[in-house]
Amino acid sequence: IGAVPATIVERSTAIARRDGMLAMAQTAELCRIGAALTERGVDWITVKGPALALLAYGNVGAKASHDIDLLIDPAARAEAFAVMQALGYVSLDGQDRAEPGTLDHVLKDSGWRHPGNRVMVELHTRLFINRALVPTLGLNSPRETVAVGSEHRLPSLARPELLVYLAVHGASTNWHRLKWIADFAALTRCSSDAQRSAARACAARIGAGDVHDSALALAAD
Repeated sequence: IGAVPATIVERSTAIARRDGMLAMAQTAELCRIGAALTERGVDWITVKGPALALLAYGNVGAKASHDIDLLIDPAARAEAFAVMQALGYVSLDGQDRAEPGTLDHVLKDSGWRHPGNRVMVELHTRLFINRALVPTLGLNSPRETVAVGSEHRLPSLARPELLVYLAVHGASTNWHRLKWIADFAALTRCSSDAQRSAARACAARIGAGDVHDSALALAAD
């Protein structure tokens, strides 16, 4: 294999720099939004994004994300919307003007964007559009706290549950983004034997054993 062409190196470097700067902005906003939600009494966790980047790679800049994903209780939707608006975010889909719960049958999240820093956020009320797809994964699942520096803590799914979620999420979208396989592989690789065994047991318990095993096979390849 010959040397990588200079144009490709330059382009890749520019993309990595851009994505790294966005990741840092997303992390700062996630900490700000999380603190505001907690202050208003809204329970929340984050999946993917900065928390996953820290767990899987040890660096928020090592993973590119389109937006920030937050999971809240559907009953706290109005409070969470008020928090987003107070922080300067604007609804992308008008759900803040819809009757609460009227769109739950077709939507699992609401989109928000900050007009200043352009950070995008998805507020999820469930992890999957199909309510029957691993319904036990969510706010009531075991949690793991991810440290961001010395001052901030991000609540996420515990390692076994997070691995199962990533496997089901990837499979449900036919793994159409290569980074999703890479993220699952990286998190699996840096997990302990006990955590990997717990993930397989969790997957089997909630009916996703085959999905998790197929994700492991993809990661191995």
